[in-house]
Amino acid sequence: MPEPRRLLLLLVIGFLAGYAWWRHDHRDVRKAAEKFTPAATPKLKTEDVRLLAAIDAEYTKLIRSVVPGVVSITSSRTVTQFAPLTFEDFFTGRQRSQRAKSTSLGSGVIVSKEGHILTNHHVIAGMTEIRVQLTDGRNLPAALIGSDPVTDIAVLRIAAANVEPLVLGESNDLQVGQQIFAVGNPYGLEETVTRGIVSAKGRHAVTVPSNTSSTMRP
Repeated sequence: MPEPRRLLLLLVIGFLAGYAWWRHDHRDVRKAAEKFTPAATPKLKTEDVRLLAAIDAEYTKLIRSVVPGVVSITSSRTVTQFAPLTFEDFFTGRQRSQRAKSTSLGSGVIVSKEGHILTNHHVIAGMTEIRVQLTDGRNLPAALIGSDPVTDIAVLRIAAANVEPLVLGESNDLQVGQQIFAVGNPYGLEETVTRGIVSAKGRHAVTVPSNTSSTMRP
């Protein structure tokens, strides 16, 4: 077969093979309609689990009463840091600096009608601007009243009317095994609620030097 005809035949075969592959890849696959039958009624009704329903109602009532006294805290400061290297920096042998905002998030509890808030020291440590967001949407500046890094406690104050302070409890009345709820704003997630129990009381953190070893004795 002459060379031109052979080349033309190969091109035609290649074209047909490519077209067949394309048709196979884009074929219209018709499927039968998916049958989906949801359950008509639950296996249990609320009347069947009255005790659980009552406990659930008590939980939600408790959380609704607490949430307005829990706030979200955002603290920030402006820092100077190295800017990303550019092509020009490789030739000049220096790296530029730039100003950026460092932000910390945390939770707090309103404890007075004057707007005093308890939070953690590490949430506001070294920050120059502190803002508090209430559950009703108000976002207000806060003043730092005092802070203690040892106990990790800080006191803030906001100028706001109609705040709902929470009553401070008595830790001595707390019993091991009692149920507790934690309401806060971890990582900026508002009104997060978790539940657990008091596992122990009066424990103290003990620091063991890294160059010493301890032996467990019966």
